[in-house]
Amino acid sequence: MGAFLLIEQYMGLYKPWVLIDKVLSYTDNEIYTQKLITFSDFFLIGHFPTSSIYPGVLLAEGVIQSSQIFMRIRGQNQVVRPTKMSSKFLQTVVPGDIITYHLQINKVIDSAYNFIGAAFIGERQVLDIKVSFE
Repeated sequence: MGAFLLIEQYMGLYKPWVLIDKVLSYTDNEIYTQKLITFSDFFLIGHFPTSSIYPGVLLAEGVIQSSQIFMRIRGQNQVVRPTKMSSKFLQTVVPGDIITYHLQINKVIDSAYNFIGAAFIGERQVLDIKVSFE
């Protein structure tokens, strides 16, 4: 519960729009976060009702939120929005999956951050992404 409150504090967002359940670890240039996909996630209701699939845009939002948490940890107090993103969705994500996001800083110039990252379910990669914030 404490980690969740910390995430809300960093993000200025609240459930259901906090798409990160916990920060697993971080170093000076990378962060690992996690999200459990459940049948009770309201955005799955009606999204392919007979076979729920977690929307790809929410995977990308999980990366954005992980990046913003990481920038806040590093002392960037102003919330910034992404200016450029490229992604490749590799596998479907369904209720019961646990997503682990891994992001690395590719470059930092002043307050502009560039990240490369991926999302995994276990060892299986489900997303490859690059995102920039200015």
